[in-house]
Amino acid sequence: MKFKISKSKIEGKGLFCTEPIKAGELLFTSKGLRTLNKSTTIEDAQITHKHSISIDEKTIHCPLPDDPLRFLNHSCDCNCYVDHEHKFYAKRAIQPGEEITIDYSFVDADIYWRMIGCRCNNKKCRGLISSSLLLSRDFFEKNLTYIPKKIRRFNAKFYGIPFTKYDC
Repeated sequence: MKFKISKSKIEGKGLFCTEPIKAGELLFTSKGLRTLNKSTTIEDAQITHKHSISIDEKTIHCPLPDDPLRFLNHSCDCNCYVDHEHKFYAKRAIQPGEEITIDYSFVDADIYWRMIGCRCNNKKCRGLISSSLLLSRDFFEKNLTYIPKKIRRFNAKFYGIPFTKYDC
Protein backbone atom coordinates (compact mmCIF):
# COMPACT_ATOMS: atom_id res chain seq x y z
CA MET A 1 0.00 0.00 0.00
CA LYS A 2 1.17 3.49 -0.82
CA PHE A 3 -0.34 5.13 2.24
CA LYS A 4 -0.16 5.15 6.02
CA ILE A 5 -2.50 6.15 8.82
CA SER A 6 -1.45 9.32 10.60
CA LYS A 7 -2.86 12.32 12.51
CA SER A 8 -5.01 14.50 10.27
CA LYS A 9 -5.60 18.27 10.27
CA ILE A 10 -9.11 17.55 9.00
CA GLU A 11 -10.35 15.06 11.62
CA GLY A 12 -8.73 12.48 13.91
CA LYS A 13 -6.58 10.13 11.85
CA GLY A 14 -6.37 10.05 8.07
CA LEU A 15 -4.73 8.22 5.17
CA PHE A 16 -1.53 9.81 3.91
CA CYS A 17 0.31 9.07 0.70
CA THR A 18 3.81 7.57 1.19
CA GLU A 19 4.78 7.12 -2.49
CA PRO A 20 3.63 8.96 -5.63
CA ILE A 21 0.21 7.75 -6.79
CA LYS A 22 -0.95 8.19 -10.39
CA ALA A 23 -4.42 9.39 -11.41
CA GLY A 24 -6.68 6.35 -11.84
CA GLU A 25 -4.48 4.08 -9.69
CA LEU A 26 -6.25 1.60 -7.41
CA LEU A 27 -5.68 2.57 -3.77
CA PHE A 28 -7.57 -0.22 -1.97
CA THR A 29 -10.71 -2.34 -1.98
CA SER A 30 -12.93 -1.91 1.05
CA LYS A 31 -13.98 -5.08 2.87
CA GLY A 32 -17.09 -4.98 4.97
CA LEU A 33 -20.67 -5.90 5.57
CA ARG A 34 -23.86 -4.88 3.83
CA THR A 35 -26.64 -3.73 6.04
CA LEU A 36 -30.11 -2.44 5.34
CA ASN A 37 -30.64 1.17 6.26
CA LYS A 38 -33.83 3.12 6.34
CA SER A 39 -33.13 6.36 8.18
CA THR A 40 -36.20 8.26 9.24
CA THR A 41 -34.53 11.22 10.92
CA ILE A 42 -31.32 13.24 10.64
CA GLU A 43 -30.18 11.92 14.05
CA ASP A 44 -30.75 8.31 12.97
CA ALA A 45 -28.70 8.85 9.79
CA GLN A 46 -25.75 10.34 11.76
CA ILE A 47 -25.46 7.18 13.88
CA THR A 48 -26.00 4.69 11.05
CA HIS A 49 -23.58 6.23 8.56
CA LYS A 50 -20.40 6.55 10.63
CA HIS A 51 -17.56 5.19 8.46
CA SER A 52 -20.02 3.74 5.92
CA ILE A 53 -20.88 4.33 2.27
CA SER A 54 -24.17 3.86 0.45
CA ILE A 55 -24.60 0.99 -1.97
CA ASP A 56 -28.03 2.26 -2.96
CA GLU A 57 -30.87 4.16 -1.28
CA LYS A 58 -31.61 1.29 1.15
CA THR A 59 -28.28 -0.47 1.71
CA ILE A 60 -25.00 0.68 3.22
CA HIS A 61 -21.52 -0.86 3.25
CA CYS A 62 -19.96 -0.90 6.73
CA PRO A 63 -16.17 -1.43 6.67
CA LEU A 64 -14.37 -3.91 8.91
CA PRO A 65 -12.33 -2.43 11.82
CA ASP A 66 -8.98 -2.58 9.96
CA ASP A 67 -10.34 -1.22 6.66
CA PRO A 68 -8.63 1.95 5.30
CA LEU A 69 -12.11 3.40 4.60
CA ARG A 70 -12.46 4.06 8.33
CA PHE A 71 -9.64 6.64 8.06
CA LEU A 72 -10.69 8.32 4.82
CA ASN A 73 -11.56 11.93 5.62
CA HIS A 74 -13.76 14.27 3.59
CA SER A 75 -12.67 17.08 1.30
CA CYS A 76 -14.90 19.17 -0.95
CA ASP A 77 -12.02 18.93 -3.46
CA CYS A 78 -11.19 15.24 -2.93
CA ASN A 79 -8.39 13.27 -4.57
CA CYS A 80 -10.00 9.81 -4.60
CA TYR A 81 -13.31 8.19 -5.45
CA VAL A 82 -15.00 4.79 -5.13
CA ASP A 83 -16.70 2.61 -7.72
CA HIS A 84 -19.71 0.30 -7.31
CA GLU A 85 -17.42 -2.59 -6.24
CA HIS A 86 -15.98 -0.63 -3.26
CA LYS A 87 -12.66 -0.08 -5.05
CA PHE A 88 -11.06 3.26 -4.25
CA TYR A 89 -9.07 5.05 -6.97
CA ALA A 90 -6.95 8.20 -7.22
CA LYS A 91 -8.99 10.95 -8.87
CA ARG A 92 -5.75 12.77 -9.70
CA ALA A 93 -2.04 12.35 -8.96
CA ILE A 94 -1.37 12.30 -5.20
CA GLN A 95 2.02 13.28 -3.78
CA PRO A 96 3.82 11.84 -0.71
CA GLY A 97 2.65 13.54 2.49
CA GLU A 98 -0.71 14.54 0.99
CA GLU A 99 -3.83 13.32 2.78
CA ILE A 100 -6.02 11.00 0.69
CA THR A 101 -9.61 12.25 0.84
CA ILE A 102 -13.03 11.55 -0.62
CA ASP A 103 -16.11 13.71 -0.99
CA TYR A 104 -18.57 12.08 1.41
CA SER A 105 -21.47 13.53 -0.61
CA PHE A 106 -20.47 11.27 -3.52
CA VAL A 107 -20.97 8.11 -1.43
CA ASP A 108 -24.26 8.71 0.34
CA ALA A 109 -27.84 8.54 -0.94
CA ASP A 110 -29.69 8.93 2.37
CA ILE A 111 -31.74 12.14 2.15
CA TYR A 112 -31.48 12.55 5.94
CA TRP A 113 -27.68 12.35 6.16
CA ARG A 114 -25.58 15.51 6.52
CA MET A 115 -22.63 16.93 8.43
CA ILE A 116 -22.61 20.60 9.33
CA GLY A 117 -19.30 22.39 9.54
CA CYS A 118 -16.94 20.97 6.94
CA ARG A 119 -13.32 20.98 8.12
CA CYS A 120 -11.55 20.42 4.80
CA ASN A 121 -10.22 24.02 4.71
CA ASN A 122 -10.22 23.89 0.92
CA LYS A 123 -10.84 26.83 -1.43
CA LYS A 124 -13.76 24.87 -2.91
CA CYS A 125 -15.31 24.09 0.50
CA ARG A 126 -19.14 23.97 0.46
CA GLY A 127 -19.38 24.28 4.26
CA LEU A 128 -21.98 21.51 4.48
CA ILE A 129 -21.48 17.83 3.70
CA SER A 130 -24.71 16.12 2.71
CA SER A 131 -26.34 13.32 0.76
CA SER A 132 -25.78 13.29 -3.00
CA LEU A 133 -29.49 14.09 -3.24
CA LEU A 134 -28.88 17.51 -1.69
CA LEU A 135 -26.07 18.51 -4.06
CA SER A 136 -27.01 20.95 -6.78
CA ARG A 137 -27.93 19.08 -9.94
CA ASP A 138 -25.23 21.00 -11.84
CA PHE A 139 -22.50 20.02 -9.34
CA PHE A 140 -23.73 16.42 -9.31
CA GLU A 141 -23.64 16.20 -13.10
CA LYS A 142 -20.13 17.70 -13.28
CA ASN A 143 -18.88 14.91 -10.99
CA LEU A 144 -20.76 11.90 -12.39
CA THR A 145 -17.65 9.86 -13.14
CA TYR A 146 -16.69 9.94 -9.44
CA ILE A 147 -20.06 8.78 -8.10
CA PRO A 148 -20.94 5.04 -7.93
CA LYS A 149 -23.47 3.88 -10.55
CA LYS A 150 -26.23 2.87 -8.13
CA ILE A 151 -26.13 6.29 -6.48
CA ARG A 152 -26.21 7.95 -9.93
CA ARG A 153 -29.24 5.85 -10.85
CA PHE A 154 -31.00 6.63 -7.58
CA ASN A 155 -30.40 10.35 -8.13
CA ALA A 156 -31.76 10.10 -11.70
CA LYS A 157 -34.93 8.55 -10.25
CA PHE A 158 -35.06 11.33 -7.63
CA TYR A 159 -34.66 14.04 -10.31
CA GLY A 160 -37.22 12.29 -12.53
CA ILE A 161 -34.94 11.84 -15.55
CA PRO A 162 -33.95 8.71 -17.53
CA PHE A 163 -31.27 6.48 -15.93
CA THR A 164 -29.32 6.47 -19.18
CA LYS A 165 -28.43 10.15 -18.73
CA TYR A 166 -26.32 9.22 -15.69
CA ASP A 167 -24.76 6.00 -17.00
CA CYS A 168 -21.14 6.79 -17.74
